[in-house]
Amino acid sequence: MITQFTISFIFSSDLVFQSFSGYAVRGLFFELIKKFDQKRASDLHSLKRVAPYALTPIEFVDRRNKWRFAYKRARGPSIGKFTLTVLDDYIASIIKEAVVSGELERVQFGNVVCNVTEIDVRIIDYKMLLEKSKPVKKFTVRFRTPCYFRRKPRLFSLLARLKDFLPVEEEGVISKLYKERFERSVSIAYPLPDPYSMIANLARLWDNFSKVPIESQSLLDWVDVGGFVLAGIPQGVKTMRFFEHPTTKKWQMGFVGSVRFSIPEELYDERKARLIDLLMKFGEIVNVGANRTAGFGVISYIRSQDQN
Repeated sequence: MITQFTISFIFSSDLVFQSFSGYAVRGLFFELIKKFDQKRASDLHSLKRVAPYALTPIEFVDRRNKWRFAYKRARGPSIGKFTLTVLDDYIASIIKEAVVSGELERVQFGNVVCNVTEIDVRIIDYKMLLEKSKPVKKFTVRFRTPCYFRRKPRLFSLLARLKDFLPVEEEGVISKLYKERFERSVSIAYPLPDPYSMIANLARLWDNFSKVPIESQSLLDWVDVGGFVLAGIPQGVKTMRFFEHPTTKKWQMGFVGSVRFSIPEELYDERKARLIDLLMKFGEIVNVGANRTAGFGVISYIRSQDQN
């Protein structure tokens, strides 16, 4: 199960952040977990695998009465909200306990204490997501907060697949080459809307946390040969860079904007088109790309009306 907590609040004066409010929400999330289970908070902080949670930055109503994400500042007085999405039942139980105990009656950002007005809890079932998915041919993804992907050179995925078709004595050579090269390779940040990276990222998340199998490798092979492609960026994308801490040089870069994707007619496969729909809806829930735990990769998935 996936559990989503959307926390709404009011604030009377400006909320000020270092560069991006998603970092502040992540800090609040860790403080909350630490109050109930310090060891789990420490384990989450040092986690080297896919994180079992994602969040959104603070979204607030601006002077034009429109909702927008807060980067360095949210002008007050106003109302705001953020969402915590949890893919681990134990962590979800901690947040539920915080709600019941009154620990979330107020939240604090900097020196400003905000009164929580509503907590909406949503439970999402993986099997239900799969059952409700429909084949898609073309759609738009609006990358609402900065997004980037982590990529290693594609040579390694090729070597990993190649060894499955070799005799045992040759497989050992390939396996050794794969291991040596992979360990020396560097994962690079890729701040562009790459179809393969996006679907690989979402498939990995699904496989790590769902018990509902979807034949991910077959889907990725199909995407890799052009089954799912970039169809246009009519208004371009904008890249942005954020420093996480004021005293260090650690930063992340991501892109925002609307991007069109499609499935070419000559490679159309109804089952795989349905899995693309599934993963994109999943991405709306859990974010897409790297640094989801700081509110990166929040998306809106917009199917084209004409799916015939």
